[in-house]
Amino acid sequence: MQPDAIVVFTDQRQVPWLRGLQPGFRHCFVAVADDAGEWVACDWLMGRLVFQVYGPQDPETLIAGFVGRGHRVSALRRCRRRRRRGWLRPMSCVEVVKQAIGWGGVLPLTPFGLWRSLRAAGHRCIEP
Repeated sequence: MQPDAIVVFTDQRQVPWLRGLQPGFRHCFVAVADDAGEWVACDWLMGRLVFQVYGPQDPETLIAGFVGRGHRVSALRRCRRRRRRGWLRPMSCVEVVKQAIGWGGVLPLTPFGLWRSLRAAGHRCIEP
């Protein structure tokens, strides 16, 4: 089954307050496909939500592009069942990704924690 979400993990060295996080896992964002196969990336960057449209593409092409730029990637199917109301959590790149893919619960809180959780759940994870 084709993935309909691609979680991308980046280093983001230019943001000073992220330097305490695991190298290679200082930021994350998600690209999701709609029913027509159009891919849209949703990225929480320093207090603003940014969307980038990639258009209709094969997920493997998009994954190869992200990995080719040196990013780690996890490809998965989004959970589409309705969730109960969750905890009030601070807005972060990890929280935006978790909401977009339907990941419940408070944890993980960091991009590296999300990477480990996705791997542990058996989702396809690709390193450059």
